[in-house]
Amino acid sequence: MSEATMGVIQHRFYNGFDWKGLLNKRIPTPYTPRLPNGLDSIGYKDDGKNDASVCKWTPDLSPPKRNQQ
Repeated sequence: MSEATMGVIQHRFYNGFDWKGLLNKRIPTPYTPRLPNGLDSIGYKDDGKNDASVCKWTPDLSPPKRNQQ
C-alpha cells in the first residue's frame, strides 16, 4: 500500500475500524437509500434489457507536463 493509504488507515479517526471486513465486504452499509419500485440506483426505469454500452474512456493519469521556457 502507498504511504498515503497507510496514513489514512492509521489515522486516529479510524481507530478500531475493521479494514479487513471492508475489503472482504463483510461490513453492512451504514445507510441504504429507499428507491421507488421499478427504479434503479440512478433513478431511471429499468426495462430489464441491460443494454447500456460500456464506457471505453481511459483517463490520462500521467503527471502534467511543465512549461519549459
